[in-house]
Amino acid sequence: MNSPQPAAVNASLPTLLHWLLAAAGALLLWLSSPWGVGVSPDSAEYISAARRFSGPSDLFNLPTQWAPGYPLLLAFVYLFGDNIFALTRLLHCALLAANIGIGIALLRQVIGRDSLLPALGGVVLLVSATLWQVNFYAWSEAPFLLCLQGSALALLRHVESATRGTFVAAVALAALALLFRYAGIAWVGAAALTLLLLQSGSWQQRLRKPVVFGLIAIVPFVLWLVLNQLVRQETTNREFVVHLVNGTDLLALLQQFASWLGVQQGWLPFVVETVLVAMVVATIVKGPPLPASLRSLLILAGVLVGVYTLFILFSKSFLDAYIPFDDRIFAPAWLFALLALLACLLQLLPTQPTQLIATMALLAVAGGNVLALWPGVTMARSQGIGYLSAYMSSVSRVEEVPELANVTVYTNAPDYLRMRTDFSVHDYPRKYAPTTGLANAAYADDAASMQQQVREGKAVLVHYNGFEWRAYFPTLAELNESGYVSVLAGNGVQLLALPAAVSQ
Repeated sequence: MNSPQPAAVNASLPTLLHWLLAAAGALLLWLSSPWGVGVSPDSAEYISAARRFSGPSDLFNLPTQWAPGYPLLLAFVYLFGDNIFALTRLLHCALLAANIGIGIALLRQVIGRDSLLPALGGVVLLVSATLWQVNFYAWSEAPFLLCLQGSALALLRHVESATRGTFVAAVALAALALLFRYAGIAWVGAAALTLLLLQSGSWQQRLRKPVVFGLIAIVPFVLWLVLNQLVRQETTNREFVVHLVNGTDLLALLQQFASWLGVQQGWLPFVVETVLVAMVVATIVKGPPLPASLRSLLILAGVLVGVYTLFILFSKSFLDAYIPFDDRIFAPAWLFALLALLACLLQLLPTQPTQLIATMALLAVAGGNVLALWPGVTMARSQGIGYLSAYMSSVSRVEEVPELANVTVYTNAPDYLRMRTDFSVHDYPRKYAPTTGLANAAYADDAASMQQQVREGKAVLVHYNGFEWRAYFPTLAELNESGYVSVLAGNGVQLLALPAAVSQ
């Protein structure tokens, strides 16, 4: 009489593990961020815009350098309390949990929803240094990745079932992704191309659905651009400037592709993982035909990596965009490449001849990511968890200079001071110059105003020595050339003013 009960429990176990792994991601991110989530100059702009947003009338006061979605999401979250740092921290804990959860859902779609194997892939996502980083910071990547994965899941289910609901969900999430990051246009193109490849019938019949997908997905974004142009005579602040990528850029691109597997600890793990992955690929090529769902995911991942990489290369070559080939920029391509690899490994895992190869490759990929999070895996709130905690500990020291809250400050770095006050931060006129090689006269008035306030002793400049890598901010040498001198130096921080202001 009781025999059906164990079967019911077993059937619910994959779902239970699914939720537990997602919850573990939220908990570990919470433990790793006792000072709040990471901030950068972009983060400061996002949070500042969100704090100023008080209603629909402020929609066209948002910075056009970025899509509006993330500041609007933050503004919505800030309705629930006054502590923006605690709320941003909670939001990103939830986003990491959702990204891990939807990643496992994609693996369950391919491997089988009643299988325990996707949970192994979920463990790899849980310890992924790259996934942690893009969810750890107050960046738009976290909701962007969530929309991409959700759209991909709906798209794969539509290929399988051809239902209208899955198509609508895929389009809606693609449109939302484009409102979080302009790079969402690459996903729209990749998804449409994937639909074209995975359908059957004549080319004329197969072309209709991808065209409809692409046209509907870009409607909200095009509407945003048109309204921007009508209200403030500017679509975005990106310019068309040619600065073609060179050999060094392409080498950095290849190195980034290699790091997708978690290879960040030297040449030996890279060699081991490369050999194991090559063996997995050879096994798949020589083996029986792939299941339709796995084949669909591999096509989707391959198309996305190609289209997204071409989009980034185009943006770096022909747009006014400072784009290093780092984990943040390439997170979408990296994540789908990783999901495709995990799906292949999990597909091979149950078969006897390939169990050892698949298991070793899976452990190597997970191990590479664990090494990237080392050292500092501790529960102590004074240190946090993982390699990002040292950075957050140093950022928290900015709060030790509250007297600066009474002056207008220019800064080149992620700083709590800026976000804990509502003072404007002036952009320096050389912004973007190292990227485009062109003068940027649009910032001349701001620079003159900044210099006037500094000259009158009403403002100082705060320069963080550790953040001169940000190419479109001036270096300390450039500030000195412009007449600013250091009046106080601290732990990696310089306060600068003009000599005339100092003499007063």
